[in-house]
Amino acid sequence: MARKTDSTAIPKLPRGEGTITRQANGLLVGQLYVGPPGARVRRSVTGTTAAEVVKKLKQLRDDDGKVDLSRTRDTLSSLLDAWFATLRERGQGGTYSPNTLRGYRGIINTHLKKEGFGTLTLDQLGGRDGPALVATFLDELTDVSDQTRRNIRMCLGTCLSWAFNQNRILANPVLKVKAPPPSKFRGKILDQTQARNLREAFRGHPLEAALVITLNYGLRRAEALGLQWQHIHLDDPIPYAHIELTMHQLTGRGRKLLPTKNEHSRRNIPLNPELVQLFRERQRIQAEQEQAWSGDRWNNADDLVFTAAEGHGVGVSVHEFSKLVVAMFVAVGIREPGEKGFRLHDLRHNAISGLLLKNTPVSIAQEIAGHKSLATTSRYTHVNLEHMARVAALFD
Repeated sequence: MARKTDSTAIPKLPRGEGTITRQANGLLVGQLYVGPPGARVRRSVTGTTAAEVVKKLKQLRDDDGKVDLSRTRDTLSSLLDAWFATLRERGQGGTYSPNTLRGYRGIINTHLKKEGFGTLTLDQLGGRDGPALVATFLDELTDVSDQTRRNIRMCLGTCLSWAFNQNRILANPVLKVKAPPPSKFRGKILDQTQARNLREAFRGHPLEAALVITLNYGLRRAEALGLQWQHIHLDDPIPYAHIELTMHQLTGRGRKLLPTKNEHSRRNIPLNPELVQLFRERQRIQAEQEQAWSGDRWNNADDLVFTAAEGHGVGVSVHEFSKLVVAMFVAVGIREPGEKGFRLHDLRHNAISGLLLKNTPVSIAQEIAGHKSLATTSRYTHVNLEHMARVAALFD
């Protein structure tokens, strides 16, 4: 009787052709060392079948040694410029928000192009000493926060991964450098009195609905200001707002609506009776503005819910909204004038923490927040002494 072959068996490859292992979730992982002697790095590929992984390992072997040696004398500075030129915004064939691109450009100009690091060549960074050069550079950034160092490492690593895939560098040294520890800052939350005072300070303001939906559900400021009337469903059995677009301020190009950062950010937010009433009031105010600025003077072509008071239909910028809310923080004593303190983004921490303290299941809080993973949601949860006092009361 013919012996059956196991189609799920993992083949043992000849020496030099890599290894294949199976993860607990069933995914197959192939690994192979590539690069010149003294600077070899381990590359990994994945697949659902052994044949798929073997094919990918062969491609790695075929590509090994194909680095364009004429480009390895290029400096990191020139590589950063070449890489950055390939990045595109969401809505223009890319995946990056304008804020992310501005952040990358700032990191490149302020840190990565510094004399002594930006002048390093790709053969230096891709060689045996590359990881030590990167680690020393990050350690010497003593005038920045841990989070900024993490952002710098991520930007550099992304650039060098692109260079590796373009066969411009032998190895990505950032992969061998441990990331700086996460920032210890965990945001702040409001106590009940502060939240109530802030809510009262905004009562009757044209942007009241924008603040309340942020305060209740932790919308990102760009999401709240990117709401369109077609996405506000007030007459449904369960009224809701659909989050799909974000408002951005583009340098020299005005304001622009762009898709949310990822598919998890596209979501529906239920509206309580207060918000339904506030959005109806917003409709009334905007109708009066449109009538006052009738004809060519009214320009709300994007059908935005929140338009500037004197902007003839122009959307509110995130900077204007942040400035307004911070002024309210100062007015009600949440933040001291002229000092750093409670930020608009902290309302997001506040809202998600509040949902969980009200026994909202974590999976629902994750959906409302638009987070990709539960781990991200857990980073946004905070407690203060007032919340801990509720636990103490359980022992009375």
